[in-house]
Formats: sequence, structure tokens, C-alpha cells
Amino acid sequence: QLIAPGEVNWMTAGKAIVHSERAHPEDYGKKIKMEGLQIWVALPDETEDQEPSFRHYDRTQLGEHTGAGFKATVVAGTAFGVSSKVAVTSPSVLVDVRADSNSEIAFKPDSSDYEIAVYVITGQASVEGFAIESGAIGILTPRATYPIQAQAGTHLIIIGGEAFQNPKHIYWNFVSSSKEKIEAAKCAWKEEKFPLIPGDDQERIPLGD
Repeated sequence: QLIAPGEVNWMTAGKAIVHSERAHPEDYGKKIKMEGLQIWVALPDETEDQEPSFRHYDRTQLGEHTGAGFKATVVAGTAFGVSSKVAVTSPSVLVDVRADSNSEIAFKPDSSDYEIAVYVITGQASVEGFAIESGAIGILTPRATYPIQAQAGTHLIIIGGEAFQNPKHIYWNFVSSSKEKIEAAKCAWKEEKFPLIPGDDQERIPLGD
């Protein structure tokens, strides 16, 4: 699935999925600058073993909001009164914000139980005097509304959702609430029990240490 700027590829690994990320054949041999975000969203415990899936969303399926000095794209969930059509597996939100001028972004999540963080891609932002520099993430304390100040030219994302009841564990590309399931997945990968990429019986990445 070709992905263009402003679009979303949403993959749900579920009980297991194998995938490959590649350049388009027309771009082979070319020097191309690529900028994007790959965000991992853990599944709730009860849906960890669901069937894997993959869906592509174009820009028209995302929510758009224009505020005072900023523009926001609601990639997942609901914010600023608009919603994304991206199908999420648990209550969550992801908003891409670009500040055209110095502005305050009054972000109010759907629930006060959400855990909220701000990641600054470029520029600088702050929340009640706490500065978040470019390339840094700020994990915010719960409140009804988050007053996010962004300097002109800042590009940031707001991300969050309901807290999980149990901790998640990660090893290489495997994520689960069960360490035993991760160990089983490691063994299955080493023993090449996972399927190959369709149309490619050569490419395979060894298990990471």
C-alpha cells in the first residue's frame, strides 16, 4: 500500500503479522528525503490475540480543525469537535498540530482518565511554563483541559488514551502483556515459523538481541 504525505497506514498486529516497509519501485536508486512518524499503540489485554488487520486512510478520512494561529489534523479519536474515521482498538486520541503563529492550543480530551503527552517534532512548546523542546516528549499531569502554548512554526503531536490496567512488555518487535507469549514468539521467529512476505522468499530480519 503506497502511502503519501498526510495519509495513514494503520496496521493491527494482533496475534501476529509479518510486514515489510519498502520504497516504491519508481524511486529505486534515487535520493529521497522522507519524514514521517511510526507510532505503536498497544492493544488492550482482551484483544491482544485478535486477527491481524491493515487499513489505509487518505486525508479526507481524518478530522481537520483550524484554530487561532494553528491547524490541527485529528488522526485518531476526537478533538476540537471533529473526529477521525481511523478505527482504533481502545479509547485514544492522536492529533497533528502545526502552529502558523504563536498560539495557545486548548486541548480537551474525551475523558479526564486519558493519559496525555505532547511530542514536539520541530519548534518549541510549553504547558504552564514547562518547556518541551524539539525532539522531546512531555508527559502531562491529568486535567480537564491542557493549555499548550506553541511558538510560530512549531509542529507537534498530542497523543494519549485510557491507561492500561496491566503493564506491557516489549522485546524487539514483540509487544504483549504476557512475557511468556513474547518468549514463544521469539522461539517461533528463530525457528522460521512465521510466514514470509508475500512474493518474497528471501528477505528476513534475524531476531534482535
